[in-house]
Amino acid sequence: MVTWVDGPMVGFDCETTGVDTERDLILSASVINIPRTAPPAETTEYLLHPGLSDPVGGQEIHRMTLPFLKENGCDPAETLEALCQVLSIMVDEQTPLVGMNLPFDLTMLDRNCRLYGVAPLTDRCQIFALDAFVLDKAVDPYRKGKRNLQALAGQYRIPWDDDTAHTSAADAFIAARVVWRIGRLYPALGSLTVPQLHQLQVEWKQKQDASFAEYLRKNQKPTEGVDGLWPIRPLLPSNARL
Repeated sequence: MVTWVDGPMVGFDCETTGVDTERDLILSASVINIPRTAPPAETTEYLLHPGLSDPVGGQEIHRMTLPFLKENGCDPAETLEALCQVLSIMVDEQTPLVGMNLPFDLTMLDRNCRLYGVAPLTDRCQIFALDAFVLDKAVDPYRKGKRNLQALAGQYRIPWDDDTAHTSAADAFIAARVVWRIGRLYPALGSLTVPQLHQLQVEWKQKQDASFAEYLRKNQKPTEGVDGLWPIRPLLPSNARL
């Protein structure tokens, strides 16, 4: 029987001006078409010029400067429209959207689409997703240490290159490889259908965040953003800008 582990995937990641999904802007987004068989994965990187006049936030991570984006970036509305068209065609019950901590990337994509007057992805298709962060925590909940993408790459023996790390293309591909490795290592997950595993992640994320929020409260730390919502945070009425 062919399972999602043996089937195609669509890797997705974006680099942004910051971590506020309601306010920050997408600078780069990559879609990786990972077919079931040859040819090899095909990467499409979208660069956006957000029209900023101040230095770009997050440069210490993504290393994209304002002059670089002015020269290479494209109109945000046109670029987001093209990106969402591609994703809406590729993602379905057999071809999951794969990434790392998808509530960040998919919420950022949703809010940027609305900002620039582009129909969001949720208006175009039903999203079926696999999230490296949620899956790793589900199969190995008590492991100590970090669970960022670099840590997961090390855990699942995936090469990590500091020169390309934190580009949307590299991060999308590594996240997809992590998900694939988890499916191989845990056949009980690998044998599920994409919709079945998607729904399990909805439930797992709620439990994972409830446990983490309790830990934060015990240590008198803020719990903002630890809300159990997956794979995308719904638009709130208070988001007047959008």
